[in-house]
Amino acid sequence: MTNLSIEKHKFCAENVCIDLFGVYTSVRHLLNISDEISNDQVHERAVNYYFNHKGRQRIVLFHIIKCTIIEINSYGWCDDAKRQALAVLYDIIICLVCQRQDDKGQSIVTIKFYGKKSSLGKKFVYMLYDETKFNFYPLHVTNKENSTDRITTFDDHDMVKSLLHIYIKDDLKCE
Repeated sequence: MTNLSIEKHKFCAENVCIDLFGVYTSVRHLLNISDEISNDQVHERAVNYYFNHKGRQRIVLFHIIKCTIIEINSYGWCDDAKRQALAVLYDIIICLVCQRQDDKGQSIVTIKFYGKKSSLGKKFVYMLYDETKFNFYPLHVTNKENSTDRITTFDDHDMVKSLLHIYIKDDLKCE
């Protein structure tokens, strides 16, 4: 599945793990390395990287999609640092789609990118973070006619961005 199209493809969230290691499980799942390394090992690598390189990397790049209401959520320093370390360690860009509901039930979506500033030649992985449930869900693109035909890592191109915008609008109900 290399030629993506709005007519044939869509983003989907997958529930692979609901625990404190959700971000690690999601990265392992999206990179297809779940059999090779455990969450504990990924966590140890991320923490070691952070303590050996803190202050040398940009922690997070922000990009916001316009919705009915937009806020930039402030995550704990440690969480951002771990996600940044994961992105650098695996030479990827992590796109974290954060969703929550405001007091009126309107969906608020913020997107954060983690990784080195230059995305040239890097693969992107996408995750949904449900702030009300505190859960991470790996996002993948699937063929609408064949759900087993799916992509978990992406080059940075406009069709992936278009599919993500549709997912946010239709599935996350953010206008």
